[in-house]
Amino acid sequence: MALTAQSTVNEWLEDPVGGALIRDLMSQRGVPEAMLAPVRTIPLEQVVALSGGMVSQEIVDDLVAKVSG
Repeated sequence: MALTAQSTVNEWLEDPVGGALIRDLMSQRGVPEAMLAPVRTIPLEQVVALSGGMVSQEIVDDLVAKVSG
């Protein structure tokens, strides 16, 4: 299944490429993966509104572009 901005955070984390991208992003920001627990069931694009500015729409678009190859 192709990952999109509408894919859940959990779907991203379970994908080998998407998971690596998300984990790298979190690591760069010094945020432990455990902090994703409350948002695992929501689409990645909704994290933009919930992240308090930590994740922008540009970042989501970049992640989608990277995973789409």
